[in-house]
Amino acid sequence: MPEIFLHIGIAKTGTTSLQSFLSSNPKLLRKHGFFYPKSPGQKNHTDLANFAQDDDKLDDELRKLEGITDKNSLDQFRSSFESRFIREVTKAKSKKIVLSNEHCWNKLNSSSEIARLHRLLRQISNNIKVVVYLRRQDDLLVSAFSTAIKAGRTKKFGIPDPHTGRNQYNFYKLLDLWGNVLGDDNIVVKRFDRNTLTQGNIVADFLDTIGLKPPYDSLPYVEDNPRLDWMTLEFLRQFNQLVPPFVDNKINPQRGRIVSLLQRSSQGEPFDISFDDRMAFYQHFVESNRMVAKRFLREDGDLFSEPDAALYLKSDAGRELSTAQTIEIAARLWAQSQVESQNLTHQIGQKIRRLLGRKS
Repeated sequence: MPEIFLHIGIAKTGTTSLQSFLSSNPKLLRKHGFFYPKSPGQKNHTDLANFAQDDDKLDDELRKLEGITDKNSLDQFRSSFESRFIREVTKAKSKKIVLSNEHCWNKLNSSSEIARLHRLLRQISNNIKVVVYLRRQDDLLVSAFSTAIKAGRTKKFGIPDPHTGRNQYNFYKLLDLWGNVLGDDNIVVKRFDRNTLTQGNIVADFLDTIGLKPPYDSLPYVEDNPRLDWMTLEFLRQFNQLVPPFVDNKINPQRGRIVSLLQRSSQGEPFDISFDDRMAFYQHFVESNRMVAKRFLREDGDLFSEPDAALYLKSDAGRELSTAQTIEIAARLWAQSQVESQNLTHQIGQKIRRLLGRKS
């Protein structure tokens, strides 16, 4: 019976870097008895969350990307995915299966959803370990805002009510659900702190956690989904209002590669909020964080160390773009798109010349 390692994030803890490594090194993983399947997603196993979410979440963005818009398409997806997934993993005959999707953390927020995913995985093995990396809630709040805008959200930054919503910031409530379904001994909780991670990065630390000694003396850390500076982020937020990510439940082709272009043109410090706002939000979770440390790490005391106030001297919340700043960003986008267009034209011309040379 194989052993399954299910990495569930959380988001903004180096998940993209980890998934890039796992998906691009199949031979290395196979050599050591590990298998990273493709049926749940080529890189990020988003279909695990699509499969497990409850039936009433048909307006979810992940499901729209998969073409799931009604109960019939959901049933068809689940049936098709389940058979493809089980067949691929069974055929691999690997001793250790690795799965990774951060949406399993922030979208599966009920016992029924986690149990649905658990039943799916138990068709492969009863030996299932869930690995989750946690970071301070105030860090997560700031990073999540940037991610939401890049995904097409239009709301201005606001500190959410910590007692409402889907509890993605209340780590204990969500870990309690996972622990009750799979058992506490099968939940591996790690702190996302480069001072304590193996080699200082998520890839090496995760490999070490699942029993695969990092294959290199040093694995470079690549920033995943880098945050935008406040001007670029505000530009994109307003852009989303005019060019939304979805039209009639389909991806809007008019957006093009706006996010990647803005990420490359972003020049200033990432969006941030004041130290006082950070601490006011974080204080709501101090006690529940201690409960996480005690139950899942067998530790007494705080889950995270205190931050250095000197690192948070500015606040970008509520700042407005001037006309000049808007034009500056638009000009950078135009210039960059022209460079890419010229490079593409040059590449196409080279291919055509090579093809003509072969015929002659």
